[in-house]
Amino acid sequence: MIQKYLTRLVLFILLFSTTVSATEPVFEHQFITHSNGIFVPVQLQGKEYLFLLDSGSTLVVLDESLKPLLGEKLALEAVAKQLGSTVDKLKAKTPTGEIDLDYYPASPMQLGKLEIANPYPYSTLDLESLWPFVGIEFHGLLGSAFLHQYRWELDFEKHRIRAFSAKEKPPAFAADVTLPIRWSARKRPQVPVELLGSKLAFVLDTGDLGTGQMRQLLIGQLKQQNLIASKKSSEVVTLNGRSETRDIRLKNLKLGTLAYQNLVFSETEENALGIGFLRRHHVLLDFPNLQIRLKKCEHCEQRDEANKSGMRLVAHHDKLWVFDVKPGTAASQADIKASDQLLQVNAKSVTTKDLFWVRRQLRGKTGSPFQLQLQRGEDIKLVNFVLDADPLP
Repeated sequence: MIQKYLTRLVLFILLFSTTVSATEPVFEHQFITHSNGIFVPVQLQGKEYLFLLDSGSTLVVLDESLKPLLGEKLALEAVAKQLGSTVDKLKAKTPTGEIDLDYYPASPMQLGKLEIANPYPYSTLDLESLWPFVGIEFHGLLGSAFLHQYRWELDFEKHRIRAFSAKEKPPAFAADVTLPIRWSARKRPQVPVELLGSKLAFVLDTGDLGTGQMRQLLIGQLKQQNLIASKKSSEVVTLNGRSETRDIRLKNLKLGTLAYQNLVFSETEENALGIGFLRRHHVLLDFPNLQIRLKKCEHCEQRDEANKSGMRLVAHHDKLWVFDVKPGTAASQADIKASDQLLQVNAKSVTTKDLFWVRRQLRGKTGSPFQLQLQRGEDIKLVNFVLDADPLP
């Protein structure tokens, strides 16, 4: 009897000690699944707005429509004082160039119970111009000025984001690889990527919804070493507008002991890994300890597939629209035109929330049949086509 009692007591103590020692998140959220980005609800003056988790942004950024809630605009001298560095112009770099910025004092905002405001100022941009391409009406970017204070767990299989305090021990995490993070001169996180026999610094940019970006110089060096499988011209849309670029399919890339094949990168003015790359993993961004921990997902997409239809879609006012059509492609031959409204895909009705689902379907297997119901003016028509060969084989 005494032995049985002691056994139960030991089990109770073990269970209790395990429970109280577990690291509890200070924020947890199930992020939406109909977009590539991670959007979280932020409270500003009693109203909720969606913000994009964007480690590629130095500061917290708000849409220009929220300017009336932010007080007086900061002068250049005040911005320099708050940033603790010399500021000679109110501009910021994007992957495709510079854009003008306005700066404001950090007004109180909350992510769950977390206070976002800190000594760094906020900046404002016209984020609404990106809504049609992202498919989400979001009003801000949570940049590294806020993110660096916490550990962030990104679980793409459970569609869950959790934040942990820097004061607590890191959560249990069985990683395949642990890599160091260092902060760039612009206060953005970078990790070492193995290419061309050396380790190159790539920005961790959770605001880039693709796999990543590469500088023209690096792409040229990779081409000389026959490390690029294919390339094609494309167009990138950023905060400073649309610009022509090219996509390349990279044969091999390594992060620590993890190897990757056939990743697609866009040519821009920086080297970066986007959320499309991170989605292949269970991720712990441990900024306080300057580490990223990665464990490959069992059920995540591992190959980048290109759009095989020749048309690009955007979302606007809860509807999907054809943005443009490339000549000579399957969509062009099916007489699909820019500004057509997309009503159905293979008899399934679609709205704004289906934007990324439709895009995934258009990256399917070559030869896959499609029937679209379109509206052009007052006319409704059915068109049929099959997906082209991969433009980035």
